[in-house]
Amino acid sequence: MSFHTMGLHPDLLSSLEAIGFVEPTPVQRAVIPAILKGRDIFATSKTGSGKSAAFLLPLLSSLLRHRDESLFLHVKALIVVPTRELARQLLEHARTLAGDTPFRIEAVYGGVNIDPQVQMLRDGCELLIATTGRLNDLLKLKALVLSRVQTLVLDEADTMLDMGFLEEIKTIVDTLTARQQTLLFSATHSGKVKHFGEQILRNPLRIDVDEVGGAADQIDQKAYLVDSDRKLELLPFLIGTRNFEQVLVFTSTRAQADAIALELEASGLSSAVIHGEKTHGARARALEAFRENKVRVLVATDIAARGIDIEQLPCVINFDMPQSPEDYIHRIGRTGRAGAQGEAISLVSVDEDAMLLAIERLMRRRIPKEPFVGYERKVVHTKMVAKSKFDESKGRTKGAFGKRSSAKTTAKKKLTKRDFRYGPSQKEK
Repeated sequence: MSFHTMGLHPDLLSSLEAIGFVEPTPVQRAVIPAILKGRDIFATSKTGSGKSAAFLLPLLSSLLRHRDESLFLHVKALIVVPTRELARQLLEHARTLAGDTPFRIEAVYGGVNIDPQVQMLRDGCELLIATTGRLNDLLKLKALVLSRVQTLVLDEADTMLDMGFLEEIKTIVDTLTARQQTLLFSATHSGKVKHFGEQILRNPLRIDVDEVGGAADQIDQKAYLVDSDRKLELLPFLIGTRNFEQVLVFTSTRAQADAIALELEASGLSSAVIHGEKTHGARARALEAFRENKVRVLVATDIAARGIDIEQLPCVINFDMPQSPEDYIHRIGRTGRAGAQGEAISLVSVDEDAMLLAIERLMRRRIPKEPFVGYERKVVHTKMVAKSKFDESKGRTKGAFGKRSSAKTTAKKKLTKRDFRYGPSQKEK
């Protein structure tokens, strides 16, 4: 199946040819025809699979086919995303796909002055991309009318629910007419995502393009077993000896992100940081510098990194393990995008073994584990952790002494020396 056989508007096909879009990805082949038929969609697809174009193309095609000059001021397609980085990325992607077609495509998100966004909405747009918080702010100001929305897209729904945006999403959905087509996209389909989908979708077409919890096959995954207090020493050595030209490093806290960047700079590795305490402008500049290869390493927390899309990013390094197995899938999905090869390396301390096991359970595959020569673990209770048995039905580990603790809680614990090195642990909000 090609783009020409999917029923897309001819003007849009011309734009695709101009930018070199020739062969649709599996998720695009599965989703685009169904969206054009007006069905509600619940789609699960791996990060980096071409999912954004899978909903943007039919949205743009429908806007072209039903364009009414008298209604151009009204939002007719609404895309809700979890972060401003993803909103900016989608805005750029949508405008590229639209080409010379006569649309006003805009984005609204927090971290910037709301007044220009209010004025922009008064001038009108047909396709609006928005973060949940800023969209609710605009609704409270009565700066936005959603009564003409024909299609609602909830992108990265699992991330929005993990970030605690359920009530904000409900407020947005309640503002709509309940007659619109609703499209829900998720990298995973956990129980809460399924339940949420059941609440807002009407007889949806369920599309599972990839195996649940799967990571792209072209991503080479590896875990180095290292003591927590030696990670900061190992990271620059690893990047230097492997000669990584561009690396995205993930960590769980803002304090760690800043400390890692300082250590990398001291080691002669140019770096930039994005996390929740950085202003919108600072985050945008850091991301742009990384994209243009002006800095070699970008250090990011999970929340700040949602929506990062770097073409042919060769490597992702998990400085520490994420707070949930689903976050691991989002992290490593920044590499190996659109069929390209990628590498994902995790630095795993003994207190993170339980989370690594939970990730393997979710992905239904083993991640190769090995010590890094010269940085082998010295913690004596490694064997005790390795012998822990995973209670899959309850998602918990059973330790050597019979006590139960959640994998998520176990993974959160940090050794005292590491906490002391970075100062107070300050989790991303």
